Parts: sequence; structure tokens; C-alpha cells
Amino acid sequence: MLNKVYKINESKAISETIDGETIIINLETGYYYSVNQTATIIWNEIQKNSSVKNISQHFSNHYEVDSETAIKCITETIGVFLKDNLILELDLNVSPDFKEQRSSISKKKFIIPRVERYDDMAGALMSDPVHDVNEDGWPNLKQ
Repeated sequence: MLNKVYKINESKAISETIDGETIIINLETGYYYSVNQTATIIWNEIQKNSSVKNISQHFSNHYEVDSETAIKCITETIGVFLKDNLILELDLNVSPDFKEQRSSISKKKFIIPRVERYDDMAGALMSDPVHDVNEDGWPNLKQ
């Protein structure tokens, strides 16, 4: 589990980070997600194809959290992303290659990752014509 690697399901999820908080939209369901700063780090590390172990080491090096708690929080957050098809598990396991050194800088307070799902805009998001886009782009005018 610790060496598993995930990637963003780009055909179903888009995201934008503003001031450390990420908004993710599930293009399949119209649900959107508010992701706090800690969960944003997990999301960003998934974008870099980091393993669970590497993400855990990042938290242990920079935040006041033990590796067991970090791993539990990371796997729970990844579970939410997987359940809603926002990420995909890659068919490979990687060896931990985390090279970051522990810093003498004081560690930040660890905040439990939070992923909040909202469905109140699903109808509006799904009725947007941008969902009718294919490989040719949009708008695709008839010739």
C-alpha cells in the first residue's frame, strides 16, 4: 500500500488551487469538492505520481505528525478520491525515493485533511455545454 502510486483521472476531474485550498470538479457527476490545505498537498503529490510513503515522509518532515497518523490520513483521503473516480491507481509500485532532508526549521501544525463534497450545483454544472466537448474541441461548428 505504501508504495502504490495514483494519478489524477484527467477525463473526469479538473481542479484549481487558490490560496492553498483546492476546488475539484467531477465532470462525470457535477459534484464539486472543497479540499483543505493538507488535502491539497496530497492532491498535488498525486499529480506528481508520488507514493503514499513519499507523501507521508513529506508530512513527517514538515509537520507535527508521526508517520502512522500521516499514512492513515493520506490513505483515507486517497480513498475518498478513488471512491468518487477523481484519481486512478497506477499498475505499478515504486520504491520510496524520497530525498528531502529534514529541516531545522520548526514544523507546522498538522491539520487533518478534509475533503467536502457538494452536489448543489450538479444540475447546473452538468447542463453546461462544455460537457458536450469531444476531441475536436468546442464549439464544433457544422460544415
